[in-house]
Amino acid sequence: MVDAMDALKSSSDETAKIVRTIDEIAFQTNLLGEIGEQVRQLDQISKEVATASDEQSQGLLQINGAVSEIERATQANAAGSEEGAASAHELRAQAVDLSRAVDDLQALVGGTQTTVAVKPSAFDAQRVEPKPHRQPTASRARKVADVPDSAVPGPIAGARAGRLRVWGEAGMPAAE
Repeated sequence: MVDAMDALKSSSDETAKIVRTIDEIAFQTNLLGEIGEQVRQLDQISKEVATASDEQSQGLLQINGAVSEIERATQANAAGSEEGAASAHELRAQAVDLSRAVDDLQALVGGTQTTVAVKPSAFDAQRVEPKPHRQPTASRARKVADVPDSAVPGPIAGARAGRLRVWGEAGMPAAE
C-alpha cells in the first residue's frame, strides 16, 4: 500500500506539474493575445498617423503653392505700379515741356502766354525735373514772323492770329 500511495503521490505530482505547465501556457497565451491586440491597435494608430501626415503634407504643398502665386502676383502688381508711376511722371514732364513750347510759340507769334498748371506729386521729388523753360529769342521770333501764313499749319496759323485753343484740366478746350 505504501507503494501504491507512493505511486499515487508520484502520479499526482506529475499531474500537478502538467496542470501548472498548462496554466503557464494558458497565461502566456493570454499575454500573447493581449500583446497581439495592442499590436493591432498600434498598427491602426500608426496608419491613422501616416494618413494624417500625408494629408498635412498635401495641405502644406497647396499652401506653399498659394503663397508662391500670391508672391508672383504681388511682384507683378508692384512692377505694374512702378511702370505706371514712371509713365505718369513722364507724361507730366511732357505736359510741362509742351506747355512751355506753346508759351514759346505764342510769344513768338505775339499771343499771350497760357502756361498749363501741372500739379506736382510726391513722385516728382524722386524723379528728374523736366527741361528748363527756354525764353524765346528775337532771332527765333523773326524767323517765325518771316514765314508766310500759307506755309503755317492750321493750329499754328490760328495761334498767329490769336485764336489758339487753350485746353483745360479736364482735357477739353477751355472757354474762349
